[in-house]
Amino acid sequence: MLDQNTWQWKYRNEERPNYDNRVLGKDEKIPELPTGDEIKKKPSKDEFDRKMKELDERANQKRALIEELRLKRKLVYEGGKVEG
Repeated sequence: MLDQNTWQWKYRNEERPNYDNRVLGKDEKIPELPTGDEIKKKPSKDEFDRKMKELDERANQKRALIEELRLKRKLVYEGGKVEG
């Protein structure tokens, strides 16, 4: 037995909407298409790669900072020992 909230139950048992063919009268207007500004454009591959490169550089800077701070903390906990 399927739960009534599942898509399988709804697909088998619920009523489906009926889309009748719509005929426009001579007084009705055809809906306007969106303008060029309203249509979303695909992002360019070059722009995507540039943004991803910037994010990678920021992530690498953060990793370097974390590693530097980790080494400083380690020195403090060990009492300032210097390896060499």
